[in-house]
Amino acid sequence: KFSSEDATTFLDEIIKNAKGKVIYIDNWATWCGPCKQQFKEATPALKKEFSKDVEFIYLCHLSDEKLYKPTISQYKVEGKHYFITDEQNKILTKILNITGYPTYNIINKKGELIHSGFEFRPSISKTGDILNKLIKE
Repeated sequence: KFSSEDATTFLDEIIKNAKGKVIYIDNWATWCGPCKQQFKEATPALKKEFSKDVEFIYLCHLSDEKLYKPTISQYKVEGKHYFITDEQNKILTKILNITGYPTYNIINKKGELIHSGFEFRPSISKTGDILNKLIKE
């Protein structure tokens, strides 16, 4: 859980807890087929490759809270998971530039949000290239 219920502080808390690491945020929903498809193979592969140097955060949006933990268990998604309420979602949608699900955010070591969009999926090779570049900065 976040230390506050105030969604305007969530990104700051994520950045603070990452302690200078590159951050990869996966915004997903329990009903989202493409989200779950990435969870099957691509997410574990990306996490395995970058687990030492990248903070992986999973934000579950617009979902039934009863399905949230079972979905994480079903796909064995490791990382920091947070359930986002509908009210919090309204705020985070603006802060993280979420236009649909899945949406991925990449934050550099300085805590700057530099990429947002569906095109930064774990299964796309340019995602790994971006992470590698940011790790070396």
